[in-house]
Amino acid sequence: MVDVNPKFRTLPKISGDTYFQWRRDVYALYAHLATDISQHGLLDLILDTPEWIALPGHTAATARPLRDLPANPADNASAAAVALFNRIAVNRSRALGLIEDAKEMLIESIGTTNIASLRNPITDMRHVTELMIMTAMSTKYSKLSSVTLAQWKHFLTIPIDSSMDIEDFLASHKAIHDNLECVKQTMSEYDKIIDATKALSPRVAAGLAITAYKVDNPDVSTQTFALFTTFLVEQVPNMPVTASSMHYTAHATAADFEARVAAAVDLRLEAAMDARFAAMGFAATMQPRVGTLPSPSTPRSQHHTKYCYFHGYCNHLGATCTLMAANTAMYTRAKLAAKSPTDVAGGSTKNA
Repeated sequence: MVDVNPKFRTLPKISGDTYFQWRRDVYALYAHLATDISQHGLLDLILDTPEWIALPGHTAATARPLRDLPANPADNASAAAVALFNRIAVNRSRALGLIEDAKEMLIESIGTTNIASLRNPITDMRHVTELMIMTAMSTKYSKLSSVTLAQWKHFLTIPIDSSMDIEDFLASHKAIHDNLECVKQTMSEYDKIIDATKALSPRVAAGLAITAYKVDNPDVSTQTFALFTTFLVEQVPNMPVTASSMHYTAHATAADFEARVAAAVDLRLEAAMDARFAAMGFAATMQPRVGTLPSPSTPRSQHHTKYCYFHGYCNHLGATCTLMAANTAMYTRAKLAAKSPTDVAGGSTKNA
């Protein structure tokens, strides 16, 4: 048996909910093998004609690699001709060994039930080609069921395990995003980031990095999961995990974690606008972020008679709050109409 890259010793077992990951792994295996002999490795064995033509640098006239042994050189052939024949023979022998190993892994990955449906009673799987296997698996598994879709969606909500690496965790989310795209259920970048944000809420450093990312990138239309991932992988190790930050995240449940992040972004935007008005010579026109705190002995009602979900007890109602009105995706009608912190979970208790 010809040895292959240890990274590809096995392929995942195929099933309804793992089909698209299985297909990516099969593609990676065949694309990796024998690339010194053929530009696209062994992909010609598993791709149909449209997929083969779609490869970079290919056209409809691009032939698949020939792996037949050429005729033996004539007795009086030149040294160059003999050397070429020997090189072709060696390459062919190595390619055939790799093909045999890869096919063995491919067959093992589809399981006994699928093997039974494909094999010949006499020759078994000998004459069942790689492309025949790929086509049969696509026919059986590529149609999305509601159960599989629900499983994928649920996976994105599972909080990160205490021992899991941040980069591995985000890569697992990316795999689900890819699955959804394959079945034309593409998620928006916003929803991808929202799901990851909630699932990362148990991690203090991740919560701080997410807040920093959104404060630095307040325009949702420019946020992408790829940039989000790069930022977190780079910045999570740099986040200062203090007693106060641990207290913050300990009380930031998955339900309100995104609201806390949005609040930090809104505060930065509000401060920037206040600074802009001050530079223009005008008094700040935005509602105060934090009103003048009453003394402990002074009843709150004598200072702030109105309540805002975002600002707490202050001099305006939530229904007239410009910050919440500018972010209706985050601040629902119920939040705008809240009359106290207990009306809707996560309401501000400032000046209470």
